[in-house]
Parts: sequence; structure tokens; C-alpha cells
Amino acid sequence: MEDVDFSVPELLSGGIAVRPGEMDDVALCSQLDGSYNTHYVWQMNLKESEYTLKSLFNRVRLPRVMPVMYPFSARAIWAMLQKASYLLVAELHEQPVGFACGALLPWRKTLTIDALIVSPEVRRQRVGTSLVGAVQLLAQTNDCAQIAVSLQTKNDPAITFARKKGAVLCGYDDHLFPNGDIALLFSLSV
Repeated sequence: MEDVDFSVPELLSGGIAVRPGEMDDVALCSQLDGSYNTHYVWQMNLKESEYTLKSLFNRVRLPRVMPVMYPFSARAIWAMLQKASYLLVAELHEQPVGFACGALLPWRKTLTIDALIVSPEVRRQRVGTSLVGAVQLLAQTNDCAQIAVSLQTKNDPAITFARKKGAVLCGYDDHLFPNGDIALLFSLSV
């Protein structure tokens, strides 16, 4: 976590503090519940011909709410946090309630968000917005032009959130997640 310039001040938003994470935070953050419920999924249709490759993503309403587990286990998140270039921790009343982590790719002028988890009990209370704001400041401080985010096609709540923040779809990867889910790749300009 020493690859990134952390001259970003602690951010406060509605009682939520966002600060650079420390090694002591890794165990707590890896135990946060990243599961979610969704009413929609993004379905991919791929059409190929000799001269054309066309992919189309349709947002499809499900017949009932679908609970979805986070694509990475607590152990995998722990390992991810150990190797991350940065870790930002959101606290409410000095208790970790969310985090964002990722990599700094200076040769691409890119900061990635490899994981962003907010505890279910504080979702829709601006914790995610505070974390994304801190990531944007971190990207600016480290001279990045974009933030790259990969989201499951099942994660309509996160896709909706990312699009509201200005992220645009720039591709997909059907081998990114260990559970076989397709990843939609988004880019957010800094």
C-alpha cells in the first residue's frame, strides 16, 4: 500500500470519515459483507460474422429478487488487500463500514477499483459516494486520467451507482471473476 501518494486529507461526509487504510484494517475489511440483492441483471448477446463482432447488453428484470454473493471469498479479499496499491476505509463512529482498494497503474495513468464494499446496514447512506470521492481525489493526487472499475453483470445496484457517478461502459471480460460471471468494464474520467 506504499505505491500511492496518500496526501489526500481525511474526508468527512455526513459523519462518515474516509481515511487511508493500514495493515490493521485488512482483517476487518475482509470480513465485511459484500453480498447484495438485485431486481435486474445485464444479459449479454454476442453476434459474430466474418466482418462483424457485435455485443449487446440488455437490462432484464427478474421475476423475483435475487440474492447474490460477492464474487470473492473473505480469504481472497484478504489476499487482495495485502497486495493492493491503496486501501481506503470508510468509518462511521470509528467503526469500519466500507472500503475501496485497487491498483495504481502509472504507465496507463489509471487507478483501478478492484473492490468496493459497503456494509449492508449503511448502504444508501452516502458511504459508497464518500469512498468514490476519496478514490477520485487519490487519482488526481497521483496524476491519473481515469478510474477503471469491473462489475458483475448481476450487480445492477453497483452498475446503476457507477453510471450515476459518470462511469461509462468501455468493454467486458468473460474470464475476470472466479465464479464465471461476466465483468462489465467501466471507466470514470478524473
